[in-house]
Parts: sequence; structure tokens; C-alpha cells
Amino acid sequence: MSNPTSRPGSVTFVVVLVWIYAIMMLISGGLWLWMSNDSAFVGDVDVDAGEAQIYGWTILVMGLITLLTAIGLGRGSRLARFIVNAVMTLRIIADVLGLLLLTGYPLWQAVVSIAWAALILVLLNNRASSRWFLGA
Repeated sequence: MSNPTSRPGSVTFVVVLVWIYAIMMLISGGLWLWMSNDSAFVGDVDVDAGEAQIYGWTILVMGLITLLTAIGLGRGSRLARFIVNAVMTLRIIADVLGLLLLTGYPLWQAVVSIAWAALILVLLNNRASSRWFLGA
């Protein structure tokens, strides 16, 4: 756990961003489950109802894990910091690969996603944040 000194603003901002992301995932997962029996919806996204439900439950579980990670991050958990760093790094790699390998991968989506992840990495790993997580 962290030093009892006050949490840096950069960490607080990252905690807020991760909370927002977790809430968005929970909403998305819920919507997928709710819409999984709508034939027009599953036809538009080219999946069947079972696949839509699996995806919805997966996103809900990931959202819950993200929410727990945000709580840990706010409390100074080094494990939560590691998880966020790993996920954001993988997010950047996935977007770059998507741009390079997938025809029609939306450029705007990749740019926003990469910028979001890079901002979180910078804020979570600056000098003040690192000192706070290390308790120095």
C-alpha cells in the first residue's frame, strides 16, 4: 500500500478515468445482454443470441474487475497499478495491430484509444505517482 501522504492529482485523475471506463463496460455488457434476444440487433452485429450473451457476460465481468482495480488504485495498490499499466500497454499494441492488420479498422477509434491509454500511462508513471505508490 501507499505512503499515508496525499495522493497526487495525476493518480486521482487516473482513478476517475478507470472508474469511467469500468462504468462504461458495465453499461455495455448490460446492453449486450438486454439486446441479445433482439433479432435485428444480433443480425446487425453478425452474431447469434448465445454469442451476444457470452460477450455481454464477459464485458460485465471485465467491468467488475476494472471497477475493483480502480478502487485498489485509489488506495495505492501496486498490483492495481501493474494491472492498469499492463492493460493500457496491451490496448496500445492491440490498436496498432488493428490498424496494421485489419482492413477497415477505424482510425479515429485507434487514435482516441491510443491517446487515452498513453495519457493514463504517463499520469500513472510520473515521478510523483511513482513515489506515492512506492511509499517513498
